[in-house]
Amino acid sequence: MAISKIVEVKARPPKVVEPFWQGKFEDFPAPSGRPTELKLISSKDLDKKFKQKNYSNDFDYHMDRSQHLAKLWAERYAELLTKNPVEERITSCKMDEAEQAFYRWHRTKKHSEDTLKAYRVHFDFWRVVNGNHFVHSVNQSMVTRYCDRVSDMDRSTHTTFKYVSNMKSFFKWARREGWVKQVSEIEDQSKDQVKSKDVLLWTQNKKTKTRPKSLSETELITYGEALIKYPDRNVQRAFLMINEMMGRRNEVFNLKREDINILDGFVILGRTKQNTEGDKKYLSPRMISFLSEDLKYRSPKEVWYLDNGKGQRRWNRMDSLTEQFRRIMHSVGIFGRKPLHSLRPTAISNGVKQGGNVFTIKGIAGHENLSQTESYTSQAMLEVEGKRLVEQISQTYPAEWYN
Repeated sequence: MAISKIVEVKARPPKVVEPFWQGKFEDFPAPSGRPTELKLISSKDLDKKFKQKNYSNDFDYHMDRSQHLAKLWAERYAELLTKNPVEERITSCKMDEAEQAFYRWHRTKKHSEDTLKAYRVHFDFWRVVNGNHFVHSVNQSMVTRYCDRVSDMDRSTHTTFKYVSNMKSFFKWARREGWVKQVSEIEDQSKDQVKSKDVLLWTQNKKTKTRPKSLSETELITYGEALIKYPDRNVQRAFLMINEMMGRRNEVFNLKREDINILDGFVILGRTKQNTEGDKKYLSPRMISFLSEDLKYRSPKEVWYLDNGKGQRRWNRMDSLTEQFRRIMHSVGIFGRKPLHSLRPTAISNGVKQGGNVFTIKGIAGHENLSQTESYTSQAMLEVEGKRLVEQISQTYPAEWYN
């Protein structure tokens, strides 16, 4: 028995004034998720039973007190065990041990080490928020506290969502292992919250208000030239397609060669493993020319647009693709920009500056509603219209003012 299972509570005013010894029972979590805590004996009664003046040395005195407390703890444990039969209890290891078991299961599924690396970050953050508790003691207050802390992080919506979804996946796995009773579900904001103790609600993260910073014209040219000259042909392919389609990295990452129709001049972006139709995006003549030339030299075995030549993805994870672009971006002295996603607002801004209206840009960018597009285009429209308006205003002043 660990000594930490028996502690002396000095005072808890106003409810408790008299100090007492308390036992903690981790096998029997309270509704709050913390170990059940029961009073064993008051400090006054323990002192009466074992008087230090009756002992010749301190060791025997403290040993007898400890043995008596251990006996009381065992009696309370037996009482709890009677009320909670073994077959109805759930016991488990602590979070750090469960984490290692979770990784071993992942490796049996041949998941990449990069995947486990992401999980480690999220496990560490969970323990910062909730401590290294027993897995079966998880409760809704822990989940809510974790989700709130994640929402407060200065990260992108995608990153914060991964923090939540990965921990949700772990507790779903822990339920299959018999360590957790609760079912893990992402909260549906359109329905009433489930208040059952058998459901953990993983609340959706707040949408981040900030948008990725776009690249200036000079930065785009410098960055683009570095990408085009990079020895890996797939870097050039990814850059041109994202820039052309105002695309997201996942759309280009999952693009297959069969979805590229050079004859009719379009690609299908957004196909998923659920076999959705995706969105048809038309290509510019320059992009059609590039793809026509590029496909002549590609192996028949290649399946993906970003293929390693053997029918497999060039990068096994989207984060690996991003990291490749980040290194190139930093090598040309550009910092504080997202390596791939900064291309998206840059292309949208360029579309506005070339006279495109927000409805057309909304369709190309694949936004669900117009407000999303306007959040990207407002600054570019201000630049275009502001320049025009300044020129018009200056024409109303006498010419000699500028001599």
